[in-house]
Amino acid sequence: MSRPPLLRFAAALAVLVGLAGPAAALSVQINFGGGDAGGAWNNIVDTQLEAGAIALTDTTGTASGLTLDGTGQDWRNLFADETSAGEDWVSDIALDMSVGQEATMTLVVSGLENAPLSVQLVSSRDCCEYEQSFSINGVAADATYRGATVGATWGAKTDGTAPLDWLVWSSLTPTDGTLTLTLTSLGSFAMVNALRLGDAMDSGAQVPVPAAGLLLLGGLGMLGAAARRPRAA
Repeated sequence: MSRPPLLRFAAALAVLVGLAGPAAALSVQINFGGGDAGGAWNNIVDTQLEAGAIALTDTTGTASGLTLDGTGQDWRNLFADETSAGEDWVSDIALDMSVGQEATMTLVVSGLENAPLSVQLVSSRDCCEYEQSFSINGVAADATYRGATVGATWGAKTDGTAPLDWLVWSSLTPTDGTLTLTLTSLGSFAMVNALRLGDAMDSGAQVPVPAAGLLLLGGLGMLGAAARRPRAA
């Protein structure tokens, strides 16, 4: 005996969801300047940035297929005076040190899919008000962790340390699998403590709906519409 159309549709939908599977989450964290922030982090110092492309792991310690490159530039470790405790994904070790220089510098992340993702950047210093600006692929940050208005410049002390805040690019699409982070010093140092690459964020929520979930929601909507359709006499 054949199954009713709705049951056949539901079975086909279940197969599709199973094939799609959960979307792989992107989660890569970079701690600059020294200190071991733990196994979930890529701990990177100035000499590594100058030596060539660095293979990155994700927060499970698995090879991510991504690389970070800062070659051709004079990087310096900045030994910090941070007293702030960490918050959210940012650990106190990640806050404690940074890399930087007295010029415009670039960091290039390669090996990405050309799909939207988020970037969070920490630039924080207790002692000094380093004024600087940041862009990724020519785009300025659209938010901060604490919801402050993003200005044209970022002060490492006033904007970073005092409120324990950092810059957020909620949704960026790489160009040819690449993101180019540009840090520009405005009279002193440009510096970065930590960087995080993750899934794209919605404007009202930081947890995106996986592709399989979207497929399931769409399918359930179709099931509802079919159930409401009157039967032929």
